[in-house]
Amino acid sequence: MPYRKMSENRQSIKLESAAAGQDRATLVPARRPRSGDNQKGIPIMQWTTHEVANQTPELCNYNLFTTDIALREGVQREQAAWHEQDLMRFGAELGTREVMHLGDLANRHLPELTTHDRFGNRIDAVEFHPSWHALLGLLRREGLHALPWMQPRAGAQVARAAGYFMQSQVEAGALCPTTMTFASIPVLQNEPALFATLQAKLFSREHDPR
Repeated sequence: MPYRKMSENRQSIKLESAAAGQDRATLVPARRPRSGDNQKGIPIMQWTTHEVANQTPELCNYNLFTTDIALREGVQREQAAWHEQDLMRFGAELGTREVMHLGDLANRHLPELTTHDRFGNRIDAVEFHPSWHALLGLLRREGLHALPWMQPRAGAQVARAAGYFMQSQVEAGALCPTTMTFASIPVLQNEPALFATLQAKLFSREHDPR
């Protein structure tokens, strides 16, 4: 099939005679990247955007307990004032930028299930981002998995619920295993022999990342 002639409207390539008598194409070299260009050599806009004035500032570095009037009144009313200092300390920690960032990381990095290893063996392993372990560590340290059973006294359930409620404002996913541990304790206590073998682990304030 004969070749079609190129359209005259297309840019032609100028040919010049080489010393050896052969023709070669003379191409115009590409523009060298300049400061302000991106990696592809495309100029980047140098002006700044408008100032955003219709958004609230980032919510961080505040105390989740002392700023919640209803929560504080409930703790006082329901005989949990003995735990108020711990709640104030915990509320200040939860409101820091660092802990808020842990919640953001946990929401963006969901647990990942690996059913088989690279050799094809069934392992059913779940990998958690370090932020999950950090948040679970906070819950354990504050005793929110077992406080009413560890310190059975008036207002213990409310004291625990107040701390649990505050951490839920940072990230809610880590509350699920904490709730399951909390709910299992009174059931296991109905079997004293079995509970005796598990009590130390159930009441531990240290998170086991395994």
